[in-house]
Amino acid sequence: MKSKSRINTNDPNEWEVIYKDFRDNRLNDRPLAVIGAAMVDAYLIRALEWAMVGDVDQKVIDRLFDYGGGALGSMSARIEIAAAMGVIDSTTHVHLNSIRAIRNEFAHGLYFRDKGSNDTRAVSFDEKEIHLLCRRFHRAVGGPKDIDMRDVFFRTIFDTLWALFSVAKKSRPSKPLNSE
Repeated sequence: MKSKSRINTNDPNEWEVIYKDFRDNRLNDRPLAVIGAAMVDAYLIRALEWAMVGDVDQKVIDRLFDYGGGALGSMSARIEIAAAMGVIDSTTHVHLNSIRAIRNEFAHGLYFRDKGSNDTRAVSFDEKEIHLLCRRFHRAVGGPKDIDMRDVFFRTIFDTLWALFSVAKKSRPSKPLNSE
């Protein structure tokens, strides 16, 4: 599949490097949110490819996932079709939509402006809007109000990657559709 995602879902070394960057806090909040979502999206694409029935032409797959207008060209469309096809469960569906919303906040919102003042600050996991989105994650539900949402997001990214990897592995055809 030719996509803008630079994440190679076949390279375990890439997982290790990214995991260490996340774990060791070498990434600030914005890259954590954007790169974490990109990783999850790459595996969502892989899970959907693996769930396709029969010998699907690679050109058809490329057109489906084309970011410039393919039917599954957005993360939102991929999440919804994965849920409709039963590729993901309801918890993963909620997590993916929350990850997507958080990514959008970080990718498209440079700063938060305090209401009633001119004070601005960079988008972070400490912001109320991001905090509320993170509260949708299973790990945060019922947890203390002062829970570290950056850590919850980090752990949810890897929980979701594992869920997508497990689903993809179960539905994987005998011959991979896209061997990169």
